[in-house]
Amino acid sequence: MVQFLICNGFAQSTPSQQEWEDKILPQLEEMARIADDNNYFTSICIYDLNADALVFGHNEHKKMRPASTQKLVTAISALDLLGANYQLHTDVRYSGEIIIDESGKGTLQGDVYIIGGMDPLLKETDILSIADSLQKYGISHVSGNFYYDESMKDSIPLGQGWCWDDDNPSLASILSAPNELVIDDTNVRIKKMSGRGCKSEGNKLLCSFTHSLSDILRPMMKDSNNQYAECMLYQLGRQVRPYCSFKDCATQIRKIIAKTDQPQSEIEIADGSGLSLYNYITARMEVALLKYASRQEGIFSPLYLSLPVAGQDGTLSSRMRGTASQGNIHAKTGTVSHVISLAGYLTAPTGHILAFSIISNGVDNKTEARQFHDRICNILTKRVF
Repeated sequence: MVQFLICNGFAQSTPSQQEWEDKILPQLEEMARIADDNNYFTSICIYDLNADALVFGHNEHKKMRPASTQKLVTAISALDLLGANYQLHTDVRYSGEIIIDESGKGTLQGDVYIIGGMDPLLKETDILSIADSLQKYGISHVSGNFYYDESMKDSIPLGQGWCWDDDNPSLASILSAPNELVIDDTNVRIKKMSGRGCKSEGNKLLCSFTHSLSDILRPMMKDSNNQYAECMLYQLGRQVRPYCSFKDCATQIRKIIAKTDQPQSEIEIADGSGLSLYNYITARMEVALLKYASRQEGIFSPLYLSLPVAGQDGTLSSRMRGTASQGNIHAKTGTVSHVISLAGYLTAPTGHILAFSIISNGVDNKTEARQFHDRICNILTKRVF
């Protein structure tokens, strides 16, 4: 909720909203003119959350490639539908019976299934520790097989519209998968299985590895981690069905879009990270989502804390230092080939909270485009009285 953002320190000589707008609107209009003169295309949307009014718009209704500001769409959707405390699970189950011999050693007459939950924080050491869990059950031998159950998602390894020659993250339900375990000094190979309704269903739980959505939110946003974003996206899809596809994920996001005041036609969803060339969104839609998030405490608080802060951390750590924007701009950056974007929140000198989105497409000089975005932020944050 926006009142949690209000900064102290504006009690004295704070300009009225109208006075402030009279000062900054000509500057924003000049920036829009410069944008039109640039050899790339820019859209801008700036919204006053306290006044519930548009401050400034320029091509805000045009569909643009968002790059990593797409992660805002994913994060807001996940926080709304799942909540920050949602747990990503990797369960280990077994079938059959444990038979104890005369020497006290146990044999599992059955199979072990490692059921992938697309948890990016699952480590290879977690998988290897399954041997310790078996020993706790007194199991020193498994007569059957070890399986990776990868049926949570479809088998498509790349997102829609990803360039094959990019350094793309892995899209698999188990991201850290050693080929074997050592059980009682015996090397045991782990096979892969997929498909719908695998044999792992309904078997006994051996152990489980869990991490919360909030655990992956911060690196996903601060560091713009693409793999974390795709893993979060598929948590949405598995709420539709246990064995989900990308279409299930997109269906969930469209539920959040329906809660904004913008038409579904203003967004094309191709992935959760913004890597895809097929993602499209309007600056107006990004601001509508930021506005929606600001009015839901369960979304806003974790989202705001996860955003990079200008001049301080994350992908904004080196930007806007020594300006009024430093420590004020909390926003997600975006960069892919020929795309630079920035969207998030700031506190204006009036004490009002603004949601903003700036998206540039067709960019040849990324540094120049970033500096252009930073100038807009500085106009909005600097004291003009």
